[in-house]
Amino acid sequence: MPEIAFAYSIGFIVSLILALIFGVRQRKKYHAPDYLCLQANLFKINKRWNESEGRVEDFIEGKQEREYHKARVTAMVACTFAVALSWFGIFALGVVWLSMEVLAKSNFERKIKDSALMKKDLSASEVTQILSEIQS
Repeated sequence: MPEIAFAYSIGFIVSLILALIFGVRQRKKYHAPDYLCLQANLFKINKRWNESEGRVEDFIEGKQEREYHKARVTAMVACTFAVALSWFGIFALGVVWLSMEVLAKSNFERKIKDSALMKKDLSASEVTQILSEIQS
C-alpha cells in the first residue's frame, strides 16, 4: 500500500505544479501588454474584447474585472479538482489546456490576435477600419 500512496503523492505534486503554471499563464494572459493594447484600442470605439467568449462587445464599466474574476475562480476550481485527482488530474488539465489554447480559438479570434490592434496604439478610425475588415 505505501507504493499506491507514493504514486498518488507524486501525481499530486506534478498536478499541483501544472495547476500553478496554468494559473500563472491565465493571469499573464489578462495582464499581457498586447492584451492591454487591444483593450485600449477597442475602448476608443466604446468596445472591449471578451477573452472568455472570444468576441468583441460593447464596453460596460466593470465588466472586464468581472470577467477576469470569473476566469480566475473557474481556473482555481478546475485546478483544485485536478490536483485532488492526481494522475487523472494531470490528464484533465492537459485536455483543458489544449482545448483553451488550440481547439477553442475561432478564426475571428485568431484574426484579432494577429492584427495591429494588439501591436500598437491606433486612432479610433483605424480601429474601426481594422475591425470592419476582420469582421467581413
